[in-house]
This record gives sequence, structure tokens and C-alpha cells, in this order.
Amino acid sequence: MNSDLDSKKSMRNKLHTKRKCFNKDMYQEANDVIYNNLIGLISEFPRLDEVEFSTIHIEGIGLYWPIQGEPDLLKLAFSSTNIISLPKILKSEMIFVEYNHLNPVEKSALSSVFEPKSTIEIIPKLIIIPGLCFSTNGYRIGFGHGYYDKYLNKIKEIYKPITIGVCFHENLFEHIEQESHDYQIDYIITDKIVLRSN
Repeated sequence: MNSDLDSKKSMRNKLHTKRKCFNKDMYQEANDVIYNNLIGLISEFPRLDEVEFSTIHIEGIGLYWPIQGEPDLLKLAFSSTNIISLPKILKSEMIFVEYNHLNPVEKSALSSVFEPKSTIEIIPKLIIIPGLCFSTNGYRIGFGHGYYDKYLNKIKEIYKPITIGVCFHENLFEHIEQESHDYQIDYIITDKIVLRSN
């Protein structure tokens, strides 16, 4: 675990540079530990089936399409009995849409991330969130677009999902600078720790 009081911008720049040297093979064992820790925590929340709310489905697990430097947890989409959804950017806003291995994906128009072609919107009951880094009290630094913070602050008026941040342990800090709009995540999982942050 690290202690770093740098500004968000400074930390973001450092972590971006570090990611350019990321070697997936070197992190495979740590990735497997994160996956197993995640499965263990998810098993404590067995009822992720659908909640009736207007025309929006509220159910299952929100996952993410990994990019360089992030834990790759996509096999959860093939092994889980829960409905899986992935983020999709529409009109500069993030939503989650249904995903399974039979659904085609396409590269996002705004980034190198892949997203489902599906437009079936789902609000996940549990959301797994990547980040450049996390703090032990549940805050994160992402890529600076604020998609997750905006999404979580918006949907909490409808439904407040369980949120789980995942990262390699070297990217867990005791403190990171936070702003008023930053959303506090419930749990943090690394290859060395599982903790409740709030």
C-alpha cells in the first residue's frame, strides 16, 4: 500500500506513464487472486436478481472491459449465473447495457474500450469498478472524464448498487485527493486485501 499526497493531476500523469510499461504476463498471478477475492465477496451478496422499477431492469453485475493495467475479470461474464452488463457511452453519458459472450461488441467512439452493441439498459445491483488507483477509504482516480462518478451519483436516486473497486495492490493508496462530486465506493479488492471502505 502506498501513501501519496500528490494532486489528482500529478498522480494521474504518473500512473498513465507507469501503465505504458504494464506486462500482462507478470501480473497474471495477481490477477487470478483478485478474481478469486472478487468471487468470494460476490458470494456474500447472493440476491442479485431483478428488482421491478418502471421500464428499467435493475439486476445482476456491472462489469467492465479491461484496458492495459487493469485487472482482467471478463471471465466472470462466462461463469456467473447473474446477468452481466458493461458500460456504454451514449451522448457523453455512461449507462450499463446487457452483455454475454453471444453479444457483439464494438470499439467505443470515444476510447479504445470495447462496449456491447446492445442498447438494453440495465442498472446493476452490484458494480465492479476499475481505476488508475484507489484509496483505502473508497475513492478513486480514473481517466478524468468522471463517467463513473456521474453515473453513480445519478442512479442513486433510483437504486444504490453495491460498488466494488478493483486494482493491483501497488495502486492502492492511503490517501488521494478527493472532490465534492467523487463517489465513495463500498469495497476495495486487490491481490493482497479485501476491505470495506465505508
